[in-house]
Amino acid sequence: MADEEDGLGLHDRPRARADGEGEGAGRGGRIEQCPDDELVGVVCRFHEPERAEGWEFLRPIGGYVDGKYISEGFLREVAARGSEPARYAFQDARVVFSRSASLGPLLAQIPRYPVEDKAARIRRFQGQVEAWLWYCGEALKRQNLPLLRTAVAKLTLFGGRLVLAHNEMLYPYLKWFLRVLATAPEQPPGLVARIEELAAEPNRERIDSFGKLIKEFKGWEMTAWGAQFLQDSELSWFYSSAPVDDI
Repeated sequence: MADEEDGLGLHDRPRARADGEGEGAGRGGRIEQCPDDELVGVVCRFHEPERAEGWEFLRPIGGYVDGKYISEGFLREVAARGSEPARYAFQDARVVFSRSASLGPLLAQIPRYPVEDKAARIRRFQGQVEAWLWYCGEALKRQNLPLLRTAVAKLTLFGGRLVLAHNEMLYPYLKWFLRVLATAPEQPPGLVARIEELAAEPNRERIDSFGKLIKEFKGWEMTAWGAQFLQDSELSWFYSSAPVDDI
């Protein structure tokens, strides 16, 4: 594959240490609009500078290929402290050419669920579910549609992330969230369908039903959710930590 901007192939660029590819925008899946079900992939370059660069070009089949230059130093940071979407980006990645013996093992470390943080994440996501359930009620009471749409989106996001965390599965970010969630081995019955219904028509009955579905799945209950929500969403700047949305 060549870079359309300057016509140079991957191996023609200076200082290249390795080439790799992942499953791209589909992250291992197939793109429905592609008539031949062709996988859309990401071609990555690993080189010395810490700075990451990239290019992107459209494909006639309706998908796209997104290429990036990434250093091994950056990969070590992702392996050590990357967010779940950052880790998921390397799921199913494979090295097709490398001068670095450490690259393959390093890539293999990245797409793992951080089990050491599982309990804390479940607690934090519980706080988000409780808080956004409350915000849903406030939005309905005040007939505040923008707040309602935001609250429902956050409620379903963190309800789903609770289920992913329980299953020790990485959150892929919003675009592929429901597709990954649908594959969770343990989940409440009809979870994805309930999320889609609630997004299409948020009302009191559906909101309460979704909250009950999530809470009763594993008996999750949080009494001090206000303090947890405050720390994670309003005071993350004070604690110098990433907002809970970004972990």
